[in-house]
Amino acid sequence: MGVRSGNTKSDFNESFGGIVEMENFFLSVAAGIYFGSWWVFGLTFVIGCLMLAEKHLAPIYCLVVSIIPTAIIGGLLWLVLGWDAAIVIGFFIYLFFYFVHLTSCQVFQDITDEI
Repeated sequence: MGVRSGNTKSDFNESFGGIVEMENFFLSVAAGIYFGSWWVFGLTFVIGCLMLAEKHLAPIYCLVVSIIPTAIIGGLLWLVLGWDAAIVIGFFIYLFFYFVHLTSCQVFQDITDEI
């Protein structure tokens, strides 16, 4: 890959990088509020950051985190449109969120490749 194409890819990945960092923070806050503990907030945030920093764990984190909005939207679709529509549309929504998360996880892989 040439320098120009690598730079363009890197700029594109950075535009999605804040999504995963923001979700990690909000999931940590939600876990801390749910369990009522600052320790839970801190540990979930640190574990999320470590998973994102590890090149091989970042896609797994993206896969798991992309399930959460799909479950919420799929539940709402089930209430409004029925079971069949919730499954079909939910699958496409899952693919959308998964690829957005996977693109944003490329930022962390770009960073670890440079070190």
